[in-house]
Amino acid sequence: SDLRTANGTRICAQLYADDSPYYDQCCGGAALVVYPNSDVPYMPRGWAARGSS
Repeated sequence: SDLRTANGTRICAQLYADDSPYYDQCCGGAALVVYPNSDVPYMPRGWAARGSS
C-alpha cells in the first residue's frame, strides 16, 4: 500500500472501521488518516471503539 495522498502528502497510518478475518475483506469502511508528527491524544467523535485494523 502506498501511504501517500493524491497530492503526495505522506501518511503515517490509516485506521479502518471494518475488519474481517479474510485478507481481501479487511481494512474497509471509513478510514481515519494519521499524518506524521500528529498529536491526537483522543479519538475523533464517532470513532470510539470503532477502529479495528
